Amino acid sequence: MLCANKMTRPHTLPPQQLHMAHLLPFLSSQQGVMVESITDLQKQNLVFAQDITVQRKEIEALVQALEKVAKDIEVAGDLVTGQEAESYSSEIKEVEMELAT
Repeated sequence: MLCANKMTRPHTLPPQQLHMAHLLPFLSSQQGVMVESITDLQKQNLVFAQDITVQRKEIEALVQALEKVAKDIEVAGDLVTGQEAESYSSEIKEVEMELAT
């Protein structure tokens, strides 16, 4: 190391400076690796976020369709009177018995 036009001998350097002189190349290479890893993770996170957005839209569509079916069933149930319901219930039981045999 040059200091005031003279060569400084490594054994005369302070411990911190000597330590950093040995670690700096390793730390620089590791920083490059870390930056690359972080960039890759950010790209993956972007893809995951897009996938999640698509899945959320699909879930919302499915829930809306399910709510519509539930509402249709409620309306159909309201249209059927008590006596009609008993009639349908007995018919269903008869069909189930026929299918069972």
